[in-house]
Amino acid sequence: GRAPVKVSTENGAIRKGDVLTSSSTPGVAMKATKAGAIIGVAMSDYDGQGEPQVMVFVKSGYFNGTNLNELLSEQVIKDDYISASRGVLNEFIQQNKTTSPADLSDIFTDRLAAAVELITPQITTDNVALNTIEAATGTDITAKLDDDGRFVIKNKQGEEVVSFDNQGNAKFKGTIEASNTTTTLGISNGLNMINGGASVVGGLNNNAGGITDAGAILGATSIAAESIKLTANATENLLELKKDSNGVFIIFNNGSLGMKLDSANALTVNNKEGLQIFNIDTVSGKVTLGSGDNSKTVLFTLDNRSLADDPPGTNGSSYYNTAAQRFRCYENGKWRDCLPAGDLTDPIAMDKSSWSLPTSEQEFQGSPRVSSNLTQAHEFRLRIRITSAAAAGSTCRLQYSATDEGVWKDLASGSTGALSISQAGTLKTDWLKLAADSRKEDMIIRVMCKGGDKPQNVVFYGVSMQLR
Repeated sequence: GRAPVKVSTENGAIRKGDVLTSSSTPGVAMKATKAGAIIGVAMSDYDGQGEPQVMVFVKSGYFNGTNLNELLSEQVIKDDYISASRGVLNEFIQQNKTTSPADLSDIFTDRLAAAVELITPQITTDNVALNTIEAATGTDITAKLDDDGRFVIKNKQGEEVVSFDNQGNAKFKGTIEASNTTTTLGISNGLNMINGGASVVGGLNNNAGGITDAGAILGATSIAAESIKLTANATENLLELKKDSNGVFIIFNNGSLGMKLDSANALTVNNKEGLQIFNIDTVSGKVTLGSGDNSKTVLFTLDNRSLADDPPGTNGSSYYNTAAQRFRCYENGKWRDCLPAGDLTDPIAMDKSSWSLPTSEQEFQGSPRVSSNLTQAHEFRLRIRITSAAAAGSTCRLQYSATDEGVWKDLASGSTGALSISQAGTLKTDWLKLAADSRKEDMIIRVMCKGGDKPQNVVFYGVSMQLR
């Protein structure tokens, strides 16, 4: 039947036809909005003005909750179904922030089916079976993990194939693939591939199959790439290859190359047929050029110089002088011919002779001369053995000419090449450079001597020219 009932606007103004339920005040009804028990249907209106009482058609039962039209305008629902759903969700989210546990309404059932849509701020469940996930009220989809929690994707067999932890670390069992030219994979703190269980197809940062700004690549079993470009910071090495935690091949920060290993083939260069061209054996300390195969003899060619003079040198260095047609070696602080000349010693006057040196320069007594082939020589020195010293200032020197009647010139380049004979013994000049136009076949060599400040008899036991 009908009965007057005290009401409140706790759930909003009451209109005729609204379903009523008990309010938070004992003995007072209010408009029912959520599913739950009801006492009847309002037969008059109440908006908070006047006596808080309406006539009620008493009809106890269960109410399924208000229609969505009560929450949003009918036009919004009609014009934009998706926006309407999100609007309802926003309304629920706001209500959820202010609803106390005492105001909650419950439904307990074994199965809940909705033909179109289920709208709720929160679902608590053990298992969700779905086809698509998309953002509802914002642009992001967020997964919140506990301190030790992980987000895990498994295959049908229950094997983990993808996982993320709460620190942002990710593991992939399969392949990360950039499928087109505009796809970019951004990894801010590095990519960790464990136990070879991942591969990168299409490249990181879409760099034509390359890895850019990779930092350190550690523990890789193999790296296959069309090209590798390395850039280090101010202190780190460009590349370091290790075996058993020891660096065996290093490209240092300045670009220099270092190797540290004991091997009979520490560094080997082969041609495309596999024939050895060059090998360094760090066990025996041996460098080998070529393989001994007569069909492919490997030549070792030094740098060459076409100028008559030598470059600055350091002990142990060598080169080939094309002007002198000689190999030159730097030994004991000076350049020398690496190989001796064809004529090692040319004797000029080897018999014992006594000569009173004149104070003016004259040819050695008896005019002994020698014809010498100087084409292969680069340096010479005058060697004289005497048993009694000449006067102070006494000297001898060598001259050359193409013929006995030709023009005579000093054999030494840039100086007279005079040898002091003012003391007894075996005397010789330093090695002196041959004059450039003397290096010919059948050059005539003579000895010119002069006494010092007074005539003095000198005993000679041998005069010779040494070449190299």
